[in-house]
Amino acid sequence: MYQQRWMRKLRLLIRKTVNSRGLVVDFSQYEDLLRALYKGHWDSTKEFLLGRMDAAVNERISPTGETALHVAVRTGHDQLIEKLMELLSKEDLQIEDDDGWTPMLLAARYGYTGIAKCMHKKNQNLVSLEKRNCIPVVMAMTTGNIEVARYLYSVTPQKHLMPEQGNHGSTLITASIWVDVFGIRQIYEMKMLHVQALELLRQMCEEIPILSRPEEITEALFRAARGGIVEFVVAVEVEKILSPEFKTFVNDSDMTPTELFTKAHKDMMKEGEKWMKTTATSCTVVGTFIITIMFAAAFTVPGSNDPNTSFPMFSNKKLFTIFIVSDALSLFSSSTLVLMFLAILTSRYEEEDYLKSLPTKMIVGLATLFFSIATMMITFSAALFLMQPRRSWMVIPVICLASVPISIFVSMQFPLLLDMITSTYGPSTFTRKIEPWVFVSSVGK
Repeated sequence: MYQQRWMRKLRLLIRKTVNSRGLVVDFSQYEDLLRALYKGHWDSTKEFLLGRMDAAVNERISPTGETALHVAVRTGHDQLIEKLMELLSKEDLQIEDDDGWTPMLLAARYGYTGIAKCMHKKNQNLVSLEKRNCIPVVMAMTTGNIEVARYLYSVTPQKHLMPEQGNHGSTLITASIWVDVFGIRQIYEMKMLHVQALELLRQMCEEIPILSRPEEITEALFRAARGGIVEFVVAVEVEKILSPEFKTFVNDSDMTPTELFTKAHKDMMKEGEKWMKTTATSCTVVGTFIITIMFAAAFTVPGSNDPNTSFPMFSNKKLFTIFIVSDALSLFSSSTLVLMFLAILTSRYEEEDYLKSLPTKMIVGLATLFFSIATMMITFSAALFLMQPRRSWMVIPVICLASVPISIFVSMQFPLLLDMITSTYGPSTFTRKIEPWVFVSSVGK
């Protein structure tokens, strides 16, 4: 619709013979070229441009001072412009019309990302050219063309957005807020990532000459072991960083990295062993009590037995099925937790046990402890309903109170359980990934 209105306006303009500079020009001679540019016909455009002795590649072909490139950009024909670049010089792309519009500024205004990329490939200075009191990236963001603004931002030198160069940077931020393009946090994180990467590279360059000597590599391994970087010493990834023979080297004290780590963290291992044994002992006592209660409940069912059939009196009710199933689940889970915590109590507590074996047993034990308590409360609630089916006003509040122990247990033990699962089975230092910056897809220029 816009192109049709613009073409009708252009047909009226080409009938004029005086341009804005006061020169008498017969613009009707360019009518065929304008028609070819409007329709995107490259063959007709090329035939017209190359067929004239006074080639009209950079001539002003309309009363408003537009060149063929200006007209092509307004119509938005990417392929035609790409071929037209072969006939133009870098300086031709910087020509502005009588209103101060350059082709790049027009592409930013109308949101033609492909055209902007094509012209930038031909002349990298276009993104820094200030016309109509702004540069292309500011024009794109001001007019709400976010996609082309992102591209132009990625190729615009940052120095042109600094306060010393004018208000382009502040105008860009204001326009971004106005069109709801928010990315301040992502920009901050990206800049921080750049700073950290630069600092890391600087430190690596300082250490590379040192690490070129085998004796210094082994010393670095000893320092890591002494500092308690467990993953660097015991994880499988270390085999990808250092040769296997480095793990058998000894320092001045005739100790390998593993031996040094064990010696430096002997007190820490003793504290961990003491905490795990105390926790396992307490949970084992609780699990034993649950086993005793659930085992007895299985043979002392609510309502006793029918004297004629010797079956429970409430065996045909759904609540009795819930009672039996929850009782069995509680008994089995409590038996599992007792076995898990007994395994913890009888563990060797070697260094490698703290990586997978002991945390896994503790996770299973805490999870089954929670499950056994929950099913025990369900068993108790089902028994109450069976014994007092017509006194719901009394039974329901009691059942609500039965959920209090479960809630207390979850609030106290769930953070510990979550931390153990994350540290044991979560991503390690070598497998964590950094989130990409979402504001600009291609950054680094």
